[in-house]
Amino acid sequence: MHDDGFGNPVYAEDKRPEQVVKEAIEFFNKEYHCRVFNLSSGDLDYIYAGGRQMTWAGMIDEVARELDVVIIVSAGNQYPELPEFSDRDDICEKDRNQLLNPEHRLIDPATSALAVTAGSITRTATPDIRTGITAIPVGQADSMSVFTRTGKGVNNAIKPEFVDYGGNYSVQQVTRGNNLWRTNDRLLMEPSTNHTTERVFKGWIGTSFAAPHVTHFAARLERSLEAQLEEAPSSNLMRAMLASAAFIPYSLRTWAEEAVDASYAGARAQKADNRLRLIGYGKIDEEVLFSDSTDPRHVTLFAEGELALRSFHLYKIPVPTEFIGVKGNKRISIGFSYNPPIRMSRKEYIGNSLFIEVFRRTDLDNLLNFAQKKEQGSEDDADAALEKFRQTYGADFEPGSTTIQNSTLQQRFWSKGKTGGKDLLWPDNDPYTYVLVTGKERFTHAEKKQLSLMP
Repeated sequence: MHDDGFGNPVYAEDKRPEQVVKEAIEFFNKEYHCRVFNLSSGDLDYIYAGGRQMTWAGMIDEVARELDVVIIVSAGNQYPELPEFSDRDDICEKDRNQLLNPEHRLIDPATSALAVTAGSITRTATPDIRTGITAIPVGQADSMSVFTRTGKGVNNAIKPEFVDYGGNYSVQQVTRGNNLWRTNDRLLMEPSTNHTTERVFKGWIGTSFAAPHVTHFAARLERSLEAQLEEAPSSNLMRAMLASAAFIPYSLRTWAEEAVDASYAGARAQKADNRLRLIGYGKIDEEVLFSDSTDPRHVTLFAEGELALRSFHLYKIPVPTEFIGVKGNKRISIGFSYNPPIRMSRKEYIGNSLFIEVFRRTDLDNLLNFAQKKEQGSEDDADAALEKFRQTYGADFEPGSTTIQNSTLQQRFWSKGKTGGKDLLWPDNDPYTYVLVTGKERFTHAEKKQLSLMP
């Protein structure tokens, strides 16, 4: 990138940004074997309004699949409108609801189907009072930043998948004048090294600073898995394990679910949909992601393989009764990632639609009946058989599989308090949970197998 003469970074006029980025990724992958990339850049002129995939995002998908690399993209920033307000609670609520407005939708390339997209949350809500300026922080600690962009992505895929710290705004109240956004509050920004020699550190804000946090986790995870597997992990494995370690604190979950979408005209509550649009699967928990044998509270199982289209794979996961019976908070999180073919020329864009369903128990006859209908190509019958299977044996995992089945990175989780958990057990105390991986083709293509991963 280049300086535009006013201190702002811009791309060269003689080459498209996506071509510059593509060449950079290919170079560092070939020469230095880099497998994790951070892209804190986007095109404000291209806001996703539904429909076909955007050009830059499509290029990112092609490169990610071809090179088997993980690319983390910032969701993008939007300078928000400053609404009239009566008190801090009022402005926090109005700014939260604004995040669901069309102007806060993702920009190119944040809609990339195979990359990981990161939105921004606030680290703190304590403004700098030493300046003598009266300012009101507009977000509680660990809530969404007022400037972040929100989803969904192509084919209603979950975007952004993760959130991390990117800074906060405050409002400067001016006597007998209009209130002003204050975007440079020293204590509300994210600390970074300065880009000049005038000082060592400086504060910045934006999803461009949230994405590197996720990239940092991905890079450490790559090295950790490489040491364990004695070979380079696939991009699917890395993405899926990031998803399995993501978590939404109760306060942030409630905050997101209470948002109001001004453009929604339906009667049904949109709590889960609002949550997924705003914060995706949540913030990656470092303790869970890098737990080891010395920490008895966390354990991670993972498997990787190829799944033939129109077939299914069943994972049998042990869930010890000691885990169910422990007097403490309990959580099971399943991450799932796959890298389907993509076609820019098609509205569907993604070649395969795979998803995971979780069951407390299986019935062999019903499962074979479902598989037979799927093999015969009777999608309506297969869907009906699967729905019956869900109602009989389904486990209480969120979000629903149909909600996230168009996402190439998926998370399902089960969470209970100190006395909960017995819903996973059957009368014979069968200590297993069953995870079904299945899907279908969206358009005909030569590739008949699909890589899948589930920790």
